[in-house]
Amino acid sequence: MEILLFLLGLLAGWMIAHFYYRKSTRDLTVRLSNLKEELEDALRPKTSLADFERMLESSPWRAETIANENVWICEGNNSFQVVQGESDLSETFTETWTEHFPDQQHSGRCPVYLKIGGTIVREIPFVWLDGGRVLVPMPDVRVENRKQIFYWRGLSLEFKLGEIIGRFYIHNTMYGVASFCHITVERDVPQLSTSSTAS
Repeated sequence: MEILLFLLGLLAGWMIAHFYYRKSTRDLTVRLSNLKEELEDALRPKTSLADFERMLESSPWRAETIANENVWICEGNNSFQVVQGESDLSETFTETWTEHFPDQQHSGRCPVYLKIGGTIVREIPFVWLDGGRVLVPMPDVRVENRKQIFYWRGLSLEFKLGEIIGRFYIHNTMYGVASFCHITVERDVPQLSTSSTAS
């Protein structure tokens, strides 16, 4: 009887050890697969707009003045940069959404360039308003019931960029400017966007 109990104990011990061995092997295989994907992603060159958008979300950016240009540099990867182009505040840019600002005489468009490794990968139109105290991306526009509706997509590249490089004066944030100007901020699915506006 003691021999039988001993053999049953050995069998039970072997089964338990075998179960945990197989489980640990599966867990190790899954973990190695995940590590391989993470390593491949880390080694993949970051050169797309999707990479740029991820950096806008996940990395701190610092403002610098380089060769008389306002430049924002991604601290997570210095090859990602935002450069503010030349602007002319005598242009007097006006649309219905800009009419709420007290200083409408000094406003104008301002190109903003997204650069990766010194190469421009995208140009995004921004606009200076209120005598140069406010800088925001151009909103999109659609017509509903013969009325222009100006809006920003809250998850768009333009909105995220505006949150980093924008100037808001007393309005503090993109949302503050949106509220003041009656611009709708829409929450939608993440995507790279294309701005359009009607003058």
